[in-house]
Amino acid sequence: MVLTYTYIEQDSKTETTVIGTPDKDGTYAYTSATGAKTNEARAYNTEVPEPDKTVDDSDVDIDENLTYKISQLIPNDIADYQEFSLVDTYDPQLALLASDKDILATVTIAGKPVSDVAGTFIDDATHNQFTVNFTPAELEKYAGKTIQFTVKMKVKPGAKLAVGIDNKVTFNNDFTPKEHKATVKTYGKQFVKTEWLSGKQLGAAEFIVQRGNSYLQYASKGQPVAKITGYTDTAKDDLVWVRLIKTKQPN
Repeated sequence: MVLTYTYIEQDSKTETTVIGTPDKDGTYAYTSATGAKTNEARAYNTEVPEPDKTVDDSDVDIDENLTYKISQLIPNDIADYQEFSLVDTYDPQLALLASDKDILATVTIAGKPVSDVAGTFIDDATHNQFTVNFTPAELEKYAGKTIQFTVKMKVKPGAKLAVGIDNKVTFNNDFTPKEHKATVKTYGKQFVKTEWLSGKQLGAAEFIVQRGNSYLQYASKGQPVAKITGYTDTAKDDLVWVRLIKTKQPN
């Protein structure tokens, strides 16, 4: 690649055209038409890469543990960064299960643990948020590679059914903040007690759900897979046999 640019010398106010060719490390040495070296510049991609967040399950149960993976490409021009922070903002319906030590212990670069990169953790539970900061100077040798860490969370009891529960990550830096989010949902069953002959709904009746010797449990092909208080039915053609045990008489 050959780059040509024209500039005006401040002294003479005349235009001068120079040609630049890169060396192996991306530095351009510009020369004038006479062959005299005029300037140097380093070329790199200044586009700030977006973070990525994934979750190991998107249709989840109440109290089910979730593992979120946060990934961020380390920019090639990381030497020009003063800030490299990943801010995780999670829905109030999610509970953070991991401690700062748990999260920092999962940090990898290019899929491998590193001992020369020490992240710092700032918790802001009031705003359902935490931040993991990295020192750009420590990341310079890993330019072009991806840094990752994982976070354990769960859906709190009482979460709204069939509504997206978001978890967003924002990459804060010196240039342009970038963000990405992962969304999960939880589902449930509703049992309505009716009179056998008339079909009339019986008000105020309360029941618990029993299957075999187990309670509040959903099973697929005979194998227990989730709690019925919030679950996803992935086996659409399976029959689920349950028993309703009356705990309060209807009106």
